[in-house]
Amino acid sequence: MLAAILCGVSAAQADVAVPFPEYSARRKATDIVHEPGWNEVKTRPDAYRGLIIGYFLQVDGRIDSPGEARLVCHNRANESVTVLCPGGCRVGEPGEWVGVLGGIPAAGQPTAFVASMVSRIAAPGQSSTSNGSATTGASATLPDSPAGGAGTPSTPAKTLPSTPAGAGQPGWVEVAGAPPTPPQTQGAAGVGAFAPPYQMVHPQHLAILENFIVSCNKRLPADMRKFIAAEIIRVSAQFGVRWEFYAGIVAAESDFDPRCTSPKGAAGLAQLMPEAGLEVGVPVDQRYDIRQNLTGALAYIRKQLNKFLDRDPSTQLTLTLASYNAGPGAVRKYGGVPPYNETIRYIERVTRHYLQLCAESARVR
Repeated sequence: MLAAILCGVSAAQADVAVPFPEYSARRKATDIVHEPGWNEVKTRPDAYRGLIIGYFLQVDGRIDSPGEARLVCHNRANESVTVLCPGGCRVGEPGEWVGVLGGIPAAGQPTAFVASMVSRIAAPGQSSTSNGSATTGASATLPDSPAGGAGTPSTPAKTLPSTPAGAGQPGWVEVAGAPPTPPQTQGAAGVGAFAPPYQMVHPQHLAILENFIVSCNKRLPADMRKFIAAEIIRVSAQFGVRWEFYAGIVAAESDFDPRCTSPKGAAGLAQLMPEAGLEVGVPVDQRYDIRQNLTGALAYIRKQLNKFLDRDPSTQLTLTLASYNAGPGAVRKYGGVPPYNETIRYIERVTRHYLQLCAESARVR
């Protein structure tokens, strides 16, 4: 199976998830490179091509699309690892530990670890049952450090976002649910109007977003940073989209640089293309205006979300991001996520930001 994966896999590939006994037996019977640093593998891919590699990973999130699944994980050295599962993977919900066997593609720079076998395993401090589910016990499936003694010492697991009430799928936060009810305010705007942007959400949410913006772009003046954060939250409420999701998109598009311009003509914080801007009423010469850019881009994104309302939340998210990055035409052409490395990396990056922000904001709800 691994040889087939390393050389390219048919869309008909079976689900790569297996029961724990089968995974354990294969791991013991196969000559495996145990838990090399993922950054090391990406830096020196030729040294690892054709080898079977084994990892213990904790799942941060997942992206399911027709014919495959991608698990966004971290290893015990806290390196981010994306696992490509040709044919899909029925295990690997956010927060779970998985054992993975696989390798890297036969050519090119590896952007994902290609799995041939994935099994749910016990977290440290637990043991695995015969079917791979975790039960509390004194022993641990995972050793204290990566096998071979050369790995990084065990790192405490990240705190991951739990599924908020109303989410449509375990481990996923609903992106496009009903618009939140704005605070009721008195004053010139009248009862029931939106409050001023800085008062629309819990102050700690605004602080979380400001800190996230700083982590992406330290050069922004404080007043502009605060304005951008408030506008992202305001316009997200307007269109019924989680602000964590939209902030992840803006980070992936421009790193919060209002003057960002792409070679293809995308402009501003959300990299609004001229034709997309005109479709939602933003003149070409107004795309660098922060408010118009953020409002127009999310109006366009909301339209893409609406196209996929009949899909499960993770598929809706994935196809919306693919449409925004590669264009709706490319999604129609391929019947799903186009096989473009740029688009795949974009979806992964937005998802990582989204999960990170959801984890932080959930602590103050």
